[in-house]
Amino acid sequence: SSGINAEYGVIVIVVEIAVCIYCVIKKNDIRDMSVEGGKELMDNAKSGNATEAQITSVNSIQYILECCGTSGKDFWGNGEYPNSCCSTYTYEEATGKQLVMV
Repeated sequence: SSGINAEYGVIVIVVEIAVCIYCVIKKNDIRDMSVEGGKELMDNAKSGNATEAQITSVNSIQYILECCGTSGKDFWGNGEYPNSCCSTYTYEEATGKQLVMV
């Protein structure tokens, strides 16, 4: 029984090393996909086509990263921007069916 556990332990370590190597090799692709996904998320929210989950994600991202859109408050246009861009915003406000513009 302990021999089998040791074999599983070795297999797990080998898989973890393989995943780490893959991530190092593909880091630029992973970064590009993340950036593109973030831009798409923000564009959906800006156009009013975002789902409730996407709205929550936009609010959470802006709150956690202390950012606003992809390029600052002007990203949102018309001089309005989501309240999640504000320093007074609280994480508890993150969920919602639409962005609260200020």
